Amino acid sequence: MRKIALALAAFGIAALFTACESSEANVVSCDTKSTVFGYTTHVCAETDENSVDAAELQDKCKSTSVEGLADVRAAIGSGCPNGSLMKCTDGATSRYFYDEGANNKTCQQLMQDVK
Repeated sequence: MRKIALALAAFGIAALFTACESSEANVVSCDTKSTVFGYTTHVCAETDENSVDAAELQDKCKSTSVEGLADVRAAIGSGCPNGSLMKCTDGATSRYFYDEGANNKTCQQLMQDVK
């Protein structure tokens, strides 16, 4: 039983270190999920923590969460989760899109939607 518990703990620790889409170690991210009339969108932005965009990304992320007609949740982190369908880069910032609709748009269209 103890061996099984140790194996599961080791697996959990390994999962923590591999759960990010980004391979960079020093990134700041903002993971945003929005629900409007039952339709949910998921976008995550990340940039190098030393980038001039890092402070702006964190400030926008802190002020993004709202509740009401639209439920918007944003969380600051150190990398975006796996499973994105599209990655778009604008300067030092990369945005990961997780929704099926992302497959039908270009990066230019997707980036216009999130600005």
